Amino acid sequence: KCQKTTLVFMGHLLPKQGVDMVIRKIPEIVGKIPNFRFKIIGGGKYQDALIRLANDLGVFKYCDFTGKIKDNEDLEREIAKSAVAIAPYKKSKDNYTYYADSGKVKTYLACGVPLLLTNVPWNAKQIEKNKCGLIIKDNGSDLVGKLLYLISPSTNRKFRKSAIKYSASFDYERIFINIENV
Repeated sequence: KCQKTTLVFMGHLLPKQGVDMVIRKIPEIVGKIPNFRFKIIGGGKYQDALIRLANDLGVFKYCDFTGKIKDNEDLEREIAKSAVAIAPYKKSKDNYTYYADSGKVKTYLACGVPLLLTNVPWNAKQIEKNKCGLIIKDNGSDLVGKLLYLISPSTNRKFRKSAIKYSASFDYERIFINIENV
């Protein structure tokens, strides 16, 4: 029942997030998925540059800049409606995501949305191994093919179930029970 051709990004709009790479790929994506939508939830000082880029490339009509959604339940509902989520972090030593635990990724998984992500978050390989998402190159060269694969209905259903199952491992009660038994 999701928006079957919608890719969602949620987060603070900064150059390190890689949203510009996705916007640059939209012409190629719409060649394969004519009714494609890129939902961008969030805001930040980089938003104007992203809007300019989308306009310059003639793809703004495929982008939905929603701004920040403050209520967590509304945010999660909006994410869950999407077919696929994306965390296209740029790989660099000054990208703190490389050293942190990405809340964005956990939110996507908890919403049951399969994701495309670069190999920056610590659990990227686990996510791919558990069939919750796929790792993409940070230059986006494999983005379109992997997006098409995840959007296909049978794959999407399987990956959604896996995402929900895998996200249960991040439940606080489960984590603390495991710590007490160590």
